[in-house]
Amino acid sequence: GRRLVAIFPEGSIQQPGKVYPGVVRFAELTGREILPVRFRARRGRFPPRYPLGFPALDLVIGRPFTLRDLEFDLNGDESRDGRLRRLGELMLGRMDAV
Repeated sequence: GRRLVAIFPEGSIQQPGKVYPGVVRFAELTGREILPVRFRARRGRFPPRYPLGFPALDLVIGRPFTLRDLEFDLNGDESRDGRLRRLGELMLGRMDAV
């Protein structure tokens, strides 16, 4: 069977908005679809302030996409690092849209 791997592209739930390029490289190397998943707090703060309480969360799952879907928004003249950074931003944008 197929295996699933869950990765926070920001590296953790504590740093929203910053995507590490390794997650884009991982997607390139595996060639697998990316399934955007988002946590939404119904009540309470997310991420929670430790050690007190955990919020009630909804888990929202978006439509799968591939890096190829995102590459249409590239200029084509990006450096390798610039390409990874831009794909990471586009990936995060897809996940934020969920």
